[in-house]
Order: sequence, then C-alpha cells, then structure tokens
Amino acid sequence: MNPAVKEISGPGIALNSFEPTVAVMYFGQKNGIEASLFGGLTINQKNPDTHYKSGSQFHIDGTLAQHFPFAGGVASAGVTGYYYRQVTW
Repeated sequence: MNPAVKEISGPGIALNSFEPTVAVMYFGQKNGIEASLFGGLTINQKNPDTHYKSGSQFHIDGTLAQHFPFAGGVASAGVTGYYYRQVTW
C-alpha cells in the first residue's frame, strides 16, 4: 500500500476469510432449557496489502441456559464458554 495515498479507514482487515460452520441446538419448550454448540474453522487468505497470510483458527462455542417464562421466554441465565486454537501457522 502506498503511504502517500489517503484512504478512509475501515473496521476490518484487508483480507478475505472463509468459515465453514456446524451448529446444533436443543430447546425444551416445556422446561425452557437451551443447550447449543457452534463450531467453525476460519480459513484466512493472504492480505494483499502486506503479503502476509494469517493462520487458520478452529473454535467451538457452547451455551447451557435456562429461559424464563416472562418477556416471552427471551430472558435467560446460564453459562457460555468457548475453545479456540490456531491450527496453522
């Protein structure tokens, strides 16, 4: 990138990423329990401005929550966690 060229900054980075994902979810309409898992593999392409290729990342996100009957069942309390690992360098 030519430093003499003035450009508007953007919120992202100058590279494309692809993320195949898989997700499963259980929601008990009678008991209000939600259990969900979401996994993805982020595959980064080379940054054309810096010619640097970031590694790919694997992640799993999970939630276990109890939904409450008020507010249409939108209100809930529970735990959420994740596992993250860069899988290529």
